[in-house]
Parts: sequence; C-alpha cells; structure tokens
Amino acid sequence: MRRGCYLTKALQLTDQLLSATLRRCSMMFVRKCAWTVYGCGIGGQSMELDKRTALRIKTMVDSGLIWYRHVHPWADQIIEREEQPPAWLLDVTVQRYTPAMSGCIGAYVYSEPFQTFPGGEVDAEHLACLFIRYERGEISWATFLRAAGEFADGANGDWLCEDFYEMLTSLEDAEYSTNITAEQASRVRDRLAIALKTMEPLYREFLGYFRRALAQGSA
Repeated sequence: MRRGCYLTKALQLTDQLLSATLRRCSMMFVRKCAWTVYGCGIGGQSMELDKRTALRIKTMVDSGLIWYRHVHPWADQIIEREEQPPAWLLDVTVQRYTPAMSGCIGAYVYSEPFQTFPGGEVDAEHLACLFIRYERGEISWATFLRAAGEFADGANGDWLCEDFYEMLTSLEDAEYSTNITAEQASRVRDRLAIALKTMEPLYREFLGYFRRALAQGSA
C-alpha cells in the first residue's frame, strides 16, 4: 500500500513539474516570437524587430526625422516587457547624442551574421525622411533640396546630386515661387512613392511614442 501511495505521489509530482516546464517553454516561445513581431504599436500596425527595420530606424535618426525623444520611449517599452532585451537596445536608451545613438543601432545592423541591404532602396528611404521633414513644416523646400543634394552626392543610388541642385537653381531663379515649389515637390513625392509608403507609417509609429511620452511628462 505504501509503495502505491509513493508511486501515486511521484506521478502527481512529475505531472506538476512537466506542466510547469511546458508553461515556461510556452512563455519562452512567446517571448521569442515577440522579437520578430513585438506588438501592435501605435495605429494597430506591428513592427518587425530585425536588422532591416533597425536600419530604417537608423536612417530616420541620421536624417533628423526622429531623435532620442522618439526612440527612447519605444525602446523602453520593449525593455520593460522583455526579460533579456538585446544589449544594443539598452545602449540606445542611454544615448541622447544623435551620432552616438545612431552608432549603437548601426553596431547591431552591421554585426554578425552580416546582411546586405539594397543601396538604392536605403538611399531612397533617407531622402523620404528628409521629404517628410519638409512636409511636416520643419524645413523649407530649398533646405530640403540642399540636404538631399548633399546626401545624394555621397550616395551610390539612383538619385544624382544634380537632380536636386538643378531644382534648387530653378527655385532660386524663380525667387522661391510657391508654384515652382509645389510642382517640384509633387515630382519628388511621386518618385519617392515606394520609400514614403514604407517610411511614413514607421514615422507615425514613433511619433505616437513621442506624443504619448510627452503627455505623460516623460519625453
């Protein structure tokens, strides 16, 4: 009888341990999946936490479209939820100096295992970020053309610096005509349509984090 009781208790204990182990494994699997798609974010869209997306975030930072007041609330939300957030994300949260923050993101993007990224696509996304800065009223059209020309001069994509400098010359010759501005901006927007389709929703997501942190007094 005693052996039967011991065996029953052992089986019960084994079942409890197995259930607890399965629950832990299930939670680990959920957390691992969360790194691939980590949540609904602002506006109900999910964002993949991979190197390509990290490069897009770096592009937004490098272009001046977002800065630490956008990035820190986003990174803090992930860190608070995850038991073992990636080291590069922890580094990002202590950086306010834009080049340093960009360097932290870049250290992850260009780490092993190495990935290649389409240069023309990346360049277009940088230009799209500058264009968003123009459309939100932060910079003038002339400033956009100068910044875009300087960027294109050092890039190897489909855009040539002459594309922007020629438009800038025409704009200056027209004494910064609003009609010329509108016509040029429309042409550039059409050419950047694919990149803007990617970067505008991503920017809105980070803008949501910025606004929420500002409302909470933590931005």
